Amino acid sequence: MAHEINNPVNGIINYTQVLLDDAEGSDAAATDILQRIIREGERVAVIVSNLLAFSRQRDEVVGNVKLNEVIEDCVALLHYQLDKDAILLKTELPDELPDLKGNPQQLHQVFLNLLTNARYALNQRYAGKDDNKRIDIASRLIQVDGRPFVETTITDYGVGIPQDVIDRIFDSLFTTKPPGEGTGLGLSISKGLIRDHQGQLHIESVPGHHTTATVVLPVSDSDGDQEERG
Repeated sequence: MAHEINNPVNGIINYTQVLLDDAEGSDAAATDILQRIIREGERVAVIVSNLLAFSRQRDEVVGNVKLNEVIEDCVALLHYQLDKDAILLKTELPDELPDLKGNPQQLHQVFLNLLTNARYALNQRYAGKDDNKRIDIASRLIQVDGRPFVETTITDYGVGIPQDVIDRIFDSLFTTKPPGEGTGLGLSISKGLIRDHQGQLHIESVPGHHTTATVVLPVSDSDGDQEERG
């Protein structure tokens, strides 16, 4: 199955590269869009790999990750959708946050999933523009059992999650979205990826008011040297 997905993805990347070679130097807007297509095609390949690894433990090479860059990249990717949906964004990401220990592609996948869920919840509650149609992202340094961690919260003020199903949201293949709009894998995979990073992912919600996803990740204990996680 992986080859059946990756082969057309690689075709998209290769054909896009051909278009990019023709556009570079003559059309800045087209160049930017084509570069984004290539990056996201490469990210699809990474997601496929993560799906294959979902049910088994593997060694991963990890290094220092700047959380702000991961989140800013996710926000940039969703910029056009958020703007089109009239969703406001408030961020509190201190510049002095220490590096995390992890895999940037996997963390990008987690935060992109959480932001996409927040966008969906807001659009379900507000059809158009509203002052409360916003996503708040905040990070801070905390101590857990004497060890430094970075805690990041993503809060939306959308429809919320019914209390009778919130205990199941991390179950594989479970989704509250209508058929065709959700796979039921996003939160399950995200939970597993954060656990692999020796962190925690929690979600609390008040229906009709807000939903907050909290990600807690360990601070890197190195100055950039990579290490094995297994």
